[in-house]
Amino acid sequence: MSSFKRKLMKWSLNIHKYLGVALCIFLISLAVTGIFLSYKGAYDWMQASTARGTEGSIETMMPLSEAVEKVMLLNLPEFQTPDDINRIDIRLNKGTYKVRAKGHIPLEVQLDAQTGEVLSQSYRWADWIEHVHTGEIINESMRKTSGTILGMTTIILSVTGLILWAIPALRKTRKRTPAG
Repeated sequence: MSSFKRKLMKWSLNIHKYLGVALCIFLISLAVTGIFLSYKGAYDWMQASTARGTEGSIETMMPLSEAVEKVMLLNLPEFQTPDDINRIDIRLNKGTYKVRAKGHIPLEVQLDAQTGEVLSQSYRWADWIEHVHTGEIINESMRKTSGTILGMTTIILSVTGLILWAIPALRKTRKRTPAG
């Protein structure tokens, strides 16, 4: 084997070994959270299904300001002021307001859109799992950064893996081929 091939093999082996170990932690995390996310609608502990409210028309639904007041009156630590609300989903077909708090594991309160009755109250663990999956659990800009790093590292591991496989494979085929 030539000196260049020997150096290329050693260099590839070192890069492959250290990047592989470092990337392994992230890939396992990505795989596990990905599996959970693919089943998020199937389990209520991850994300509660939408409760059914009282039937009625959009004209008879209580105003959003009243829905916000009802949630504030619950005196929940996640909802101290209206600024603590991340979003309000309106489910017309189920007659429900879904009021979601800010945070990595947001609390969601579901209200009957006609009466204001609290239909359910639960944490959305699927959101936390998604933040871990995308890297946002560290900070907001980590989503693009972690995706880029994981993608580039996977490419480097693939190339170094091919080098580590190809050089010995070529050597074996040359040994088998009769000279002449």
